Amino acid sequence: MRQSPKALKPAANARISDLPVKQLLAVKFAETGLSNAELANKLGYESQNIISMLKAGSMRVPINKVAVLAEVTDIDPVFLLEKVMNETQPEVWDALKTIIGNQLLTTKEMALIDHIRASLNGVEVDLTDDSVTRALDPVLSTLKKREAALINAAVEVVSRPAAG
Repeated sequence: MRQSPKALKPAANARISDLPVKQLLAVKFAETGLSNAELANKLGYESQNIISMLKAGSMRVPINKVAVLAEVTDIDPVFLLEKVMNETQPEVWDALKTIIGNQLLTTKEMALIDHIRASLNGVEVDLTDDSVTRALDPVLSTLKKREAALINAAVEVVSRPAAG
């Protein structure tokens, strides 16, 4: 029996996730509520076995499928690209980050930057100052723990055997 998408929604897009791509995809595929055949079709594959292979990790995500996969699973494309590249070609990802690193922001990171800009209302603050980073560290640590717990809970739900 497939879990309802609402039961898995808390997983969201936790950038801190240490989940391998295969587990992340299993969670996000389940959240869509689509069958393997429907997912395969949306990703441009004829065989639903591709979805099973992606979930099992026996097939790597092709780089040319990252954008459509991100769209279908509601994963930020930069987040997914980073995870896929770190698993398959970490040296290429490091080179990309070196060349265009500051431009590789997820939509949630950009939203945070926009919030900071709006809150500061044009006042220039050195956000790299030690006092600022020390003040932010407890908040970020709490967020990291919360998102990790949500991801782990979602993985447990997806990993449970189907009720018969």
